[in-house]
Amino acid sequence: MLSKHVFIAKKYVTKLISRVMICMSLGLVSYVQGVEMPQLSEEEQVTVQIVDLQLQAYNNQNITAFAATYHDDVEIHAFPGGLQYQGKDELIKHYGKKFAELKCLNASSLTRMVQGRFLVDHELAQSCSKKAGEVDQSIKVIAAYEIVDGLIKRVTFMR
Repeated sequence: MLSKHVFIAKKYVTKLISRVMICMSLGLVSYVQGVEMPQLSEEEQVTVQIVDLQLQAYNNQNITAFAATYHDDVEIHAFPGGLQYQGKDELIKHYGKKFAELKCLNASSLTRMVQGRFLVDHELAQSCSKKAGEVDQSIKVIAAYEIVDGLIKRVTFMR
């Protein structure tokens, strides 16, 4: 039984690597986390830096630092539902409550692609609702970020 799962996993990984390599050769992907890639453009460096700052502030549950990475008129979308809310005040209301209620938060990028002002992360988000250090909720999500003027202007979450 285990050998069947290993075979399926190897087949999946081989297919995934093949797709990433095709995208790289076509110039569709200029950065994939954990893979040696050509130098990022200045715009791509800014894109990666602001998303990384946002993740760090999220993990530290620091609503001030978190909100500082977003545009004043940020849009938060959920696919396929569309716009969930707009504006930094709504973002602070939504995430401020979450930061205050949870004992820990940790989001990390499992896979990342960046092209210009766009960054797509496959993220693992974990939280502790009862006791710090005891993760009791874990989800994987795809987050697509658009950066405008060095700040996060639009995010689309796909579950």
